[in-house]
Amino acid sequence: MDSAAPDNPYWVDTGPCDPDSLLTAVGEHKGEIFFRKQEVDVFANPNVDPVLKHLSPDKIVL
Repeated sequence: MDSAAPDNPYWVDTGPCDPDSLLTAVGEHKGEIFFRKQEVDVFANPNVDPVLKHLSPDKIVL
């Protein structure tokens, strides 16, 4: 197994998601959260801001 591979990824798609469902899912998830993107800027994904505000992470890796 690749040591750089995520253990338990949760993928957030680029299309708008139901905010309540999305925030519940990422709040309950016990692993890495990945944001799919179609542009260089990860913040082009409309789901990034609400998730970051909800989780208020100490560490973000881009």
